[in-house]
Amino acid sequence: AAHQQVPAMQPQQLAMLSWSLMMLRVRPPAALTTRLLAASLSSLEHHSDQDVAMLMYSLGRMRAVEEGPWLHAAQARVMQRAGSMNGSMVLGVLLGLAALDWSPEGGKAWLSDFVLAARPALQRMAPRQLELGYHAVVSLHPELGVLWGSAFANLLQQQQQQYPEVGARQ
Repeated sequence: AAHQQVPAMQPQQLAMLSWSLMMLRVRPPAALTTRLLAASLSSLEHHSDQDVAMLMYSLGRMRAVEEGPWLHAAQARVMQRAGSMNGSMVLGVLLGLAALDWSPEGGKAWLSDFVLAARPALQRMAPRQLELGYHAVVSLHPELGVLWGSAFANLLQQQQQQYPEVGARQ
């Protein structure tokens, strides 16, 4: 019955439905997943940063989304908003992608750009959050670990030296 209500749900309700299913470890039926992806895709621009991060995390953890229109739109949305996201949101995006074993062509460049754009949130993250995010990224593209060093802390320090004007604006 829930799948019939999905098209009429508000963005926050869609995110909470996805989150709840993930937390209950319920693999949604294909019909529900299809409606959830369609409804959230059609209203993605109205979703808050938190809703999009929750959707990416929960759908990724449930492995309920594949490479395609929804994921591309969600990636574009979080890239556009990366600078204003908080640490939990950035971590949700990274962990969701890692749960999907996401590695499309261009994925390494997208991850690098996203991490650079999300730098303000990364700088405010607790050490454990930074560690989880770093491991999520490196699990998708191990070569980024070679480029960035052993932790986001090293990357942030390198970026501060390379882009001092970004740090001055924060």
